[in-house]
Amino acid sequence: MAFDLLLLMNRALKLNAASGKIVTAVSIFYLASLLWPCLDANPPSFVYIMIGAAIAAIVVLLVVYTGILVFSGKHRNSRLIIHFVILAALLSAMPSLAKISGNTQRLWFLRSGQHIYGLMVDKIKLNKTILTGVSHPLDIIVARPYVYGRTNIDGSITIWFQGRGNWLRSGYLYNNGNQISGHPGEANLFYLLDNPQKYYLHITNEWYEY
Repeated sequence: MAFDLLLLMNRALKLNAASGKIVTAVSIFYLASLLWPCLDANPPSFVYIMIGAAIAAIVVLLVVYTGILVFSGKHRNSRLIIHFVILAALLSAMPSLAKISGNTQRLWFLRSGQHIYGLMVDKIKLNKTILTGVSHPLDIIVARPYVYGRTNIDGSITIWFQGRGNWLRSGYLYNNGNQISGHPGEANLFYLLDNPQKYYLHITNEWYEY
């Protein structure tokens, strides 16, 4: 009986130690991947892969810990409960950290990004004859990938600077005409008239982000 008790205590200590190391490692990895975009307006694309991997690791650990705590009954490990709470708190903090990251991106655009992209817009305007009514790549003009543009029926131009932070699902939109409209009830939300399903946040003047 005494031997079984010692064996059980030994297993509990090993579980606590292993759990503590795992939670510490995952927490550092998670916070580093989320805070990187807050400190760098154009983080490399692998940072977003890191964020996804960290979130997946936390979710898996929460599921595992939930199973352990449920089946432990009255013999629940207090340290595992603390580790569970830490992981749940980290996961719930993700929206706030993501919002901070978004604010950092906008601040970068207002300070320097608008000038950088504005120079590209000027080059495109000087070569406006290359534009058509269908969006197509303009990297040959601006010497940068993931830039697409077109002319609109009112003579204005629309340019997509895809790949903010090398992540192709986000970026900036330039539109200097009236082919863009505000979303009802949302003062800062807009959509292109030919694609009302996709929305853009207005930054300043003819610039929007998505």
